[in-house]
Amino acid sequence: MRHLTTLIGQAYAELFPDRVRALAMDSVMDHSQGVRGYFRSGATSNEALFHEFVSWCGRTPSCALHGRDVPALYDRLMRRADAGTLVDAGTGETLTWFELGFATFVNFFDATWADLANMLLALERGEPASLASPMVPVDSGVDLTEYALPAFCQDWSLPVDDFAEWNRYLKVSRDAAPHLRASPLAVRFAAICLGWTAVNPQHELRVRTSTPVLLLNGRYDPATPYDGAQRVARQLGTHGRLLTYEGSGHASYPRTECTRGSVDRYLVHRALPPVGASCPAAPA
Repeated sequence: MRHLTTLIGQAYAELFPDRVRALAMDSVMDHSQGVRGYFRSGATSNEALFHEFVSWCGRTPSCALHGRDVPALYDRLMRRADAGTLVDAGTGETLTWFELGFATFVNFFDATWADLANMLLALERGEPASLASPMVPVDSGVDLTEYALPAFCQDWSLPVDDFAEWNRYLKVSRDAAPHLRASPLAVRFAAICLGWTAVNPQHELRVRTSTPVLLLNGRYDPATPYDGAQRVARQLGTHGRLLTYEGSGHASYPRTECTRGSVDRYLVHRALPPVGASCPAAPA
């Protein structure tokens, strides 16, 4: 996942500002958030992505749920998960609300809206549905526990003292995301990292490069929320510039000629896009 590499880029720019000729970071993680902010930001971002899916379905006749009240349908599936009656007919497994949310979240990475609609319809009808496991990240076959422990947990301090505090963070998520209920990454990583001591805990960025760092982030990114990229840009001040991709999905550079060209011009010629610049979303 690219957001972990942006932490490497941020750390390098802090430690070796005089060694930075040009540095572009795609899908930017805000490494200054506490636990509450981390839960809230991720949930808000994923709820926004859910509504992007709903809007796409409403204007796209080929969507399997076109003409349906998609948020209401999704809420019914969540209630069935709560009641223990939501079953993937393909595997015979009963699904929790988290597993339904994670399977939804997987389709946010590349805005695979048609696949998401087909999955939700299959679950509603009790037909086989292809769901990703919450233990496996979308861009790798590596078990998420093995993947997260050495990388994420050494960079993040996400202490939770007891179950009551954990439930308070889940409530923060649910308030921000009434349909999705939470960011699956926030919930999963926070649970995995319990008891770890971070060697590079969160802090405000202190970057003083002679060439401003270029940040690129999608407005609807499931793993690196856009508001996080905005906060990083503010922390960088004149030492950074944010280019916004107005579409959905994780990782923006390969999406359009605009995103590729803007980053390439910066890396080759150190030509920054204008302040407030953005690239239109790729056609859905």
